[in-house]
Amino acid sequence: MKYLHESAPGTIVLDHRLTPEVRAMLAAMVSRSPVGGMRQRYAEVVEAAGGDEDALTTYPLHPKVQGFFDQFVGQYGHSSVLELTGSPTVAVEGVSWFTAWILFDSPLVAGQEFSTRAVRRTDWPMARECLGEGQPHPELADLHRDWLDVYEAEVAWWTGHLADPANRAAQGIADKEPFRPALDRARWALPGTFATGAAFASNLRERARAVRDAAAVNGPAAPSPVWADVEAAYRAATPGLAGYGLREAVVGGDRDLPGHLATILRPVEPVRHPSGVDVELRVVDWKAVDPVTPYARTSGRSYVDPWFNRQVRVRLGIECSLAVARDWHRHRTLYPWHLGVVVSAGGITLDRRYAPKSDVAVARTPGLLRRSTDVYRGLIDAGDVERAAMALPMGTRVVVSGVGGLRDVLYTLELRAHAHGANFEYRQQAEAAIHLLETRARLSFVSNGSGDEPSVFDAVGYKPAPRK
Repeated sequence: MKYLHESAPGTIVLDHRLTPEVRAMLAAMVSRSPVGGMRQRYAEVVEAAGGDEDALTTYPLHPKVQGFFDQFVGQYGHSSVLELTGSPTVAVEGVSWFTAWILFDSPLVAGQEFSTRAVRRTDWPMARECLGEGQPHPELADLHRDWLDVYEAEVAWWTGHLADPANRAAQGIADKEPFRPALDRARWALPGTFATGAAFASNLRERARAVRDAAAVNGPAAPSPVWADVEAAYRAATPGLAGYGLREAVVGGDRDLPGHLATILRPVEPVRHPSGVDVELRVVDWKAVDPVTPYARTSGRSYVDPWFNRQVRVRLGIECSLAVARDWHRHRTLYPWHLGVVVSAGGITLDRRYAPKSDVAVARTPGLLRRSTDVYRGLIDAGDVERAAMALPMGTRVVVSGVGGLRDVLYTLELRAHAHGANFEYRQQAEAAIHLLETRARLSFVSNGSGDEPSVFDAVGYKPAPRK
């Protein structure tokens, strides 16, 4: 393959001579990655171009490429694809969800990960980080096999259950096909050892920071060899800057590991509010809170003015499944997200929205949760955070929290609450958070306290309740 370079197994660089549109399309396609990954997708695109790889380096764009953008950006509105035109473009495959988390842990990242909401593997391989000296970690290998049995049983149960339109209607599911909502409801049982992949089109400076953080997040335990492969890929993609990507502003200075990564996956208390979400608001400058016309948004579907980011800060805490924590983490405007595991006296538990349905899951889940807890605790205590992450099934109850401006928080919540095809779990969480935000804003932000002036929330689309 002339313009696809595999610098190490599972680590791929797309040649800079490919047009930005071609690289963006291939990176976006990672969301629905086939078994053969990027190499298979690239081969399919070349075949569609009549076997001429050079056609992917010139304009006008081949109809296969232009048609992709016309459909997914033009018709479906997936504007995030536009972020993927950057360079260099690097794909990593066969890695853990935790590696993907670190790679996406940046306010400037541009990338796309393999979707467990849309694709299922019948014989899901283990992530490369599970291996040690060529052999899989024995306890993680056992958890991988046994949780996959439960996952497959749950997918089968939910697919059968949701095949009945009446059952889909009772769940509020508009999707006419059962498999997509079935994967949503069964992925709690997906083992944390599963292999995923992602592609990135971020700049070298931004990616170098992520690689450097990854090398330190494990504390006393050595980082996975996967990270050396990732760094080597960026060195190969930009050889002229290979020695400078990790330079800091202070020559010879050390860069501390960010605090949210230094405490990642440690035990935390559950969210106290009964809804499982909590919202705190703080006005930065009371005198500046004056929702005058220039700052008002014209409709509930428009963006809130950036002015509100400066004047009103919001802290958001969400108790959710590990699977959905990864969905919230994609919202870079609330970076840094903190991630902690809710551990009770009996160990880890499932998020409140999930419960075993199949006979296999009912019989095996309690014991598997105990085993996962033991492996997680042992690896965390040893400082091996990467592998501790893989001991947790995707339904594990966790807490994610972040702080952002009012504009950014509302955008995040409204997108998750109102997007077509939204996951049922994060939709419920977003709706609850919006309700809390509105309620607390009405109580806190009436200007001057006289009761007659408009609330600051009038300007962002919320109307105060009628006064008695």
